[in-house]
Amino acid sequence: MPGHALLRFKTSLPNTGLGEFFLRSTNVESGDGRFTVDQRIKREDGSIVSRDAGEFLYNPVNQHMEAAGWTSYLLREITEGDGVGAIVAEGAKESVRITSSRIHNANLPNFVPFPNQINASGGIHGISVGWTDIYSKDLEKQWIDVTGVPAGEYWLEAVVDPANHILEESETNNTARIRYTLVDTGTK
Repeated sequence: MPGHALLRFKTSLPNTGLGEFFLRSTNVESGDGRFTVDQRIKREDGSIVSRDAGEFLYNPVNQHMEAAGWTSYLLREITEGDGVGAIVAEGAKESVRITSSRIHNANLPNFVPFPNQINASGGIHGISVGWTDIYSKDLEKQWIDVTGVPAGEYWLEAVVDPANHILEESETNNTARIRYTLVDTGTK
């Protein structure tokens, strides 16, 4: 983006739970190229429960369905004692394809060496236990516009499922942050 300073970064979303994370399109259009989504949850007795889990957005460039509003990215002030302060810049991926990209931890219970194949063009997304989805820094909207943000130390924060559409075993691990030193971008 000419005249803008973009902070690009790679993120990874692992499934460290006990079961496969699985979303599928209901093929019910909710408007503007969006479709309602079900989260499928397999119970210990083998039965499957489906529940509403937000929306998919059809991406005509990639020709597949993507989970809408899946991640948000924040640059935040660091307060005294390494506290988390105000948001100084933010970014969000409008939509993303969710899949098992790489092994994260093969020692987790219920890990499968060959994950289920996800068919994003058919409206099915998910991450198998012990696998992670990787979002490289060159992907569309995988950045925060830091134009005009003063140089300094900040928290770079990623939030998964910010609208809380997904039912999870634990909601405590949806936010990750690291210290980041922003240098003078030269753009105002």
